[in-house]
Amino acid sequence: GKLNFSQNYVSGTQGLPSEIGLLTTLKKLTISVSNGYYGSLPTEIGYLTGLISIVISKVQLSGSMPTELGLLTNLRTLWLGHSSFTGSIPTEIGHLSQLKKLQLINCDRLSGTLPAELGRSTSLTSLEVVGGQFTGNIPTQLGYLTLLAKLILRTEYEMFTLFQFCCPKPNFFCFLLLSLLPPPP
Repeated sequence: GKLNFSQNYVSGTQGLPSEIGLLTTLKKLTISVSNGYYGSLPTEIGYLTGLISIVISKVQLSGSMPTELGLLTNLRTLWLGHSSFTGSIPTEIGHLSQLKKLQLINCDRLSGTLPAELGRSTSLTSLEVVGGQFTGNIPTQLGYLTLLAKLILRTEYEMFTLFQFCCPKPNFFCFLLLSLLPPPP
């Protein structure tokens, strides 16, 4: 099944209800351009293990990204754009072995470092992290992402200049990182 809240003018301050976890046959969840919709993404999203796609864009969902996203082992697309999530990217995202596209676009309140665990999501073909308050270096574990066709890493903060990177041929980038890594565990 598919649940699509695109361009609906749903309003509310509680966010998605926890009962969303009951929709266990759901394959695609899309929430975009919903004026007046606030709240958080409930942890019960982790029960939706059949999900293959989550697209949340231009919705003021706040709070941290639930670590339970890491339970969605069939997920192939995770696109969060122009949202108010805070905190860091959960390391559990690295458990998503089927994930092909991870796009965190203009989630300007996300912070911390890019998790090294992303290197475990070896099916990734597209990784875009644009915006946010990230610090630190690009994890060398991203070198394990040898299927990448698109890699865009960019933030606005001067102290994170090593993270301003757009690679037209990421396999070369991955080769360079792989040369710095020990063999995979």
